[in-house]
Amino acid sequence: MGRPTFAAALTDVRAKGRASRLAAAERLASPPEGKHAEAEEGLAILADDLDAAVREHALRGLGYLDAESQLPLILARFEDGVPSVRQVAIITAGHLGGPVAEHAIREALESRHADVRFQAVMGVASLAPPDATQVIAPLLADADAEVRAHAAEALGKLGDGGAADALAAMLDDDEAEPRREAALALASLGDPRGVTQFRQALQFTETAIAAAMALGELDEDEAREDLAAIAGRFMLSPLMRAAVGGALSRLSDPRGTTALRAALRALRSDGRGLAAETIGELRIVELAEDLAALSIRPRGTDPVVIAIALGRLAEKSAVARKALEAMASAAQDEEAAQAARDAQAALETSET
Repeated sequence: MGRPTFAAALTDVRAKGRASRLAAAERLASPPEGKHAEAEEGLAILADDLDAAVREHALRGLGYLDAESQLPLILARFEDGVPSVRQVAIITAGHLGGPVAEHAIREALESRHADVRFQAVMGVASLAPPDATQVIAPLLADADAEVRAHAAEALGKLGDGGAADALAAMLDDDEAEPRREAALALASLGDPRGVTQFRQALQFTETAIAAAMALGELDEDEAREDLAAIAGRFMLSPLMRAAVGGALSRLSDPRGTTALRAALRALRSDGRGLAAETIGELRIVELAEDLAALSIRPRGTDPVVIAIALGRLAEKSAVARKALEAMASAAQDEEAAQAARDAQAALETSET
């Protein structure tokens, strides 16, 4: 089934076929100019559809349209019978914001549904009211492990050091996910009490990259040597090498530069994007020549990422500036060329 016209989508909100109603929900989320009111009305009908996927798409569409007039309908879906619909309703309400939505999301923190509680935690964090930390902190003791983990993650994103002691207490949680999120949150606050968790997590493939990045925020000598030992391994994925190299570089350890260079030059491409991004972010001018070479032959790396990184080095590196000029005039990738031109413009502005 092709994408319906806007007029057809308005008609299809009451179609018998599920596929037609689903397509209508997707189409109405991007109405022509001057048709927002009609689109909202159609999506409001679909938000009450018998099919959960249709309701979900309709709620998302109302969010895309900033349909504040439909907020009561959206809030009613906090108690939908399907978890995914409930969660999309909370996300949409958080996007719309305002005192009514905020009040409803706060109340949802006490929902009988764990999925509603954990999504409400993130909703409060995104709205970031002045008392967000005090509102979310009690959820660190929630009966559901995923809710506790989300609460820890949210507190880390809020960046309020007043939550540090409560997060540290979670390092002894019975479940791995809350322990991990508490440690990550502490690291984002610059609190070293999660270091032991991260040092252990470095030994496991599924947690090593996040642990390495977190350790890059903490100046702990033992953790630094753990990172350096991993960076020196011969059999190491380029992505992990890039993560460890970035962590060491954040700690001003020269072994980080070596690891990032190795990630850029690896046969596999999976670590080059992260390495390039990190080099730009940290302004590691010593690697400008490696980035310049990558701009000529990206080898699977997003050229836009390379252009942005070169732009950040160009102020102090003639090599990066020259590579940026070449990318800006290249015809084969207009998106990358535009990113290079944007970087040049930003550089010129900073120099004036």
